[in-house]
Amino acid sequence: MSESLASSAVARPLWRNRDFMLLWSGQVVSTVGMRVTTLAYPLLVLALTGSPFQAGLVGFAQTLPFLVLYLPAGALVDRWDRRHVMLAADGVRAVLLGLVVLALAVDRLSVAALLAVVFVDGACFVFFQLAESAALPHIVPRHQLPTAVAQNQARELGADLAGRPLGGALFAAGHILPFVADLLSYVLGFLAMLFVRPGLQNRSDVDHRRRGLLADISEGLVWLWHQRLMRALVALTGAVNLVLSALTLVMIVRAQELGASPSLIGVMPALPGGTAIAGAFAAPWLHRRLRPRTVVIGSLWL
Repeated sequence: MSESLASSAVARPLWRNRDFMLLWSGQVVSTVGMRVTTLAYPLLVLALTGSPFQAGLVGFAQTLPFLVLYLPAGALVDRWDRRHVMLAADGVRAVLLGLVVLALAVDRLSVAALLAVVFVDGACFVFFQLAESAALPHIVPRHQLPTAVAQNQARELGADLAGRPLGGALFAAGHILPFVADLLSYVLGFLAMLFVRPGLQNRSDVDHRRRGLLADISEGLVWLWHQRLMRALVALTGAVNLVLSALTLVMIVRAQELGASPSLIGVMPALPGGTAIAGAFAAPWLHRRLRPRTVVIGSLWL
């Protein structure tokens, strides 16, 4: 669907937007699946090796794609068909989880293999997220973009709220079960994406990207450097995510040392999720009434 077509659907609520609901609902399932294994990976490494250091390596491999791939991935997504990128990302992740399930079933899974799996899984997430963000203006009208973005954010936060406790419960029932659940979630996300109409970018989106990849990345960096608010938000988000990832791993290791069950460990990271979801639903209202700088400063004070 082109941007002009999306803009013409002025009166249709988001829940009646077929493509948005297919994309959103498919990603609800796959994002919950991803959160399930986000908790299960360190628990599995601790169960296999008893080594917090190796669990930390796996956690680092999960976050590394976010640090090193966002800029080149963004430039590549501008060049590629966004629907194909999202299909490929979910397809590759389904294959990866299938391999993990198979390796666990035959008791041949190594930490080295897990490191490779979680890195590629994270890379696929980066490509999917960037392609989805770029495609969204071609799926929903411009005036509904803040609401659509807020719903996507609520989806991520809701997945945190549900996925990690589910991951802990499944891991307690059987070490293979979280990975089976994640495999199924990616398959369902892939199938939902198949029914989203093609045309998630204008021809001009591709035609104007004829320069080299490095030139596009440099252009993005220069633009970001001259946007004070965006520059601060990127730095702040990166720092917060880094700290939260480290704290989550420390919490998992310490809770296990104190004898907490996987089910209880899964509940603990999800506890702040309720307030985060409330914030996501409040975002469109705040966007209409307050300046972005005011919202950011207020959020930091809270």
